[in-house]
Amino acid sequence: NAKLRADNTTGERGVTRHQDGGYVGRVEYQGQYALRKYFPSLEEAAIAVRAKRLKVFGQFAPSFDHQGA
Repeated sequence: NAKLRADNTTGERGVTRHQDGGYVGRVEYQGQYALRKYFPSLEEAAIAVRAKRLKVFGQFAPSFDHQGA
């Protein structure tokens, strides 16, 4: 697994800031979004992204976010 990208502004893989102040969580699998959803808080988005990665990728889920989930 690679390290978190230096240009990541949220500190969470797969979570970006939305223009209205919320966050968007995304997980892509085989060219399709397995998750693309708006969340009001960073914590909610991070939890949802980690859970979806575990469900989609199983034991091969990327684990290089800052909390090692």
